[in-house]
Formats: sequence, C-alpha cells, structure tokens
Amino acid sequence: MRRGFAVHVATDGLQAQNLLKTMARPSVIVMDVMLPYVSGFELISQVRQTAGWGNVPVIMLTSKSQERDVLRAFDAGVNDYVVKPFRPEEFVARVRRLADA
Repeated sequence: MRRGFAVHVATDGLQAQNLLKTMARPSVIVMDVMLPYVSGFELISQVRQTAGWGNVPVIMLTSKSQERDVLRAFDAGVNDYVVKPFRPEEFVARVRRLADA
C-alpha cells in the first residue's frame, strides 16, 4: 500500500496489456506515453475498448511536454496529463480526485 493505494506495476506495454486481461478493474490508471513494446497512446485505446474498463480514469505521467503529445493523449481519452518533473503531493491529489470520482 502506498498512500492508501494498492499499486500494480507493469514495466512495459506488454505487461500492461496482460494486466488488462487478468486483473480486476482499477480505480485509476497511471501510465507513461513512452513504454517499451506498446506505447501509452496504444494502451489508452485498448483500455477504452476493454469491457468494464471504458470509464476508468487515466492519468498520463510523462516527460513528453509538446502540445501535440498532450492533445493526442486527451483525444485518445486520458483524464489528466502530468509532465515530469512533477510535484509528488500535487500528483497524489490528482490521483485521489480521479479515484474518488
């Protein structure tokens, strides 16, 4: 448990795809844009198409700060976009806000 959250970690896009198939629907998903094997942009599309997961809040946490990346993420269906480096307490507040929604 971290800050009251049970955390499941996928170190690459393939592991994340496997979690989509095997774990129960989470309260919030936090992902990076740049992942080995499957990008965060591809994963958000898969999350939105997975039965029961379509409305799970998703936060992109990434170093990709160009406007085109931010717009692409929101167009793909993310709920929030946080650029690294970030403020930890602010990030936790964003996660809590979406988890409680």
